Amino acid sequence: MTSYLVTGASRGIGLGLVQSLVKDPENLVAQEVDQLLPNGLDYLVNNAGISRQLLVTYDDFNYDHLTEELRLNTVCMIKLLGAFKPIISRSTEKKIVTMSSLLASIELSVTCPLIGRSYGIAKAALNMTTRKWIIGNRDSGITGVLIHPGVVRTDMGTPLAEFFKAIGYNGDVLTVDESVHYIRKIVDDPSRFSESVRFCSYKGPDLPF
Repeated sequence: MTSYLVTGASRGIGLGLVQSLVKDPENLVAQEVDQLLPNGLDYLVNNAGISRQLLVTYDDFNYDHLTEELRLNTVCMIKLLGAFKPIISRSTEKKIVTMSSLLASIELSVTCPLIGRSYGIAKAALNMTTRKWIIGNRDSGITGVLIHPGVVRTDMGTPLAEFFKAIGYNGDVLTVDESVHYIRKIVDDPSRFSESVRFCSYKGPDLPF
């Protein structure tokens, strides 16, 4: 039986992912930290995250919001990895899945400079955290992947979708089920996981850091 722990599973992509995973009777999905996993945790899915000022300019920046985004999107991930390292290390799969964002790409930031300033900072820090942590624990056999789940109509993603629509964006705007479908294709593909941690888009080529 393959075990998963999904953070941020009360709504949106996290909830959709849990609903998809539990359809397979061979999967054990843990939503409570104290759930007993005697054989270790196969997949830690870090999906929790917040965005407090998606369309705010630097002139109107709220630094308390930035601090909160860094704490919940990045610092909590460091604590989570440390807390679950012993459980992950004794599992068979030893895989870490982190939901990132296109807005975290430093190289691609020139293509979307008007949105997600603080969110992009926090998610870029999350990417660095995930990559450095996994590389630093390569002796444990832990591998990971970063995933951009697409522009998704969730509480957090809908304002982004509306912004893109207003500026004439013609790319995909996904439902939760569509995003989860693409995420599962990545998570279920062992070649997507590595010690150096790839940055995967929900479909298409890998994203640049």
